[in-house]
Amino acid sequence: MKGVRNRSSRRLMKIFDTIKNDNESDQISDGITANSTSAYSASTSYLESLSKNDDGKLLTMNQDEKSIINQIGSIFVSQLPVLCLILSLAIFFGKKFEGWCTATSIYYCWTTLATVGYGDYSPQSQPMRLFAVFFIPFSVAIAGEMIGRIATIFANREEARAEQRFLARELTMQDLIVMDTDNSGEVSFNEFLTFMLVTMQKVEQDTVDELKVVFTGLNLDGSGTIKKDDLILAVKKRKEQKLGNRTARK
Repeated sequence: MKGVRNRSSRRLMKIFDTIKNDNESDQISDGITANSTSAYSASTSYLESLSKNDDGKLLTMNQDEKSIINQIGSIFVSQLPVLCLILSLAIFFGKKFEGWCTATSIYYCWTTLATVGYGDYSPQSQPMRLFAVFFIPFSVAIAGEMIGRIATIFANREEARAEQRFLARELTMQDLIVMDTDNSGEVSFNEFLTFMLVTMQKVEQDTVDELKVVFTGLNLDGSGTIKKDDLILAVKKRKEQKLGNRTARK
């Protein structure tokens, strides 16, 4: 009987250990599942934030590209009457004096307009040469003006991007040292404004210096501001100078 009881008690202990191990494994699996879920949600939110940033950048780039295309299109539209006039004159004179067909006249017009100048078709008759004397400089000037306007669009875009990058960057100690022109250890709004305008190439430093000289000449009392008293003093000073000049002449 004792042996039977012992075997029964050992079986019950094994059953209890199995149930305990199952509970622990369930708890571990639940913890792993919770951690996996939190990690998945974190990674998902991070990917969503990246996709939003990428979408914002792509949207800005698409708007920028559309704006450039629209500006270039407006340039061609504004020059379309002149281009049609140049093309019509080339076709008319090419057919009349050189015997060229329409395609050859157009080919000569565009190679001249683009300053390629292959030389395979060139004016041979005197009237066509006289026409080319005026046609070539005029057409090249029109093409140069169009190319210059298109180049200005891209230059303005790069300048705007450079300004945005400059304004977005962090201010350094070297910047503060450069801004502090009076060596006071502090940067005033005027010093900050001058530094930013000159660095962003909005104005030249010589222009700022000339304006400072003009301001100093008007600030006669040395208060750092221009008031009515300064203007009255300036009028009196001019009158004294005129009287002194008259006295010197006499």
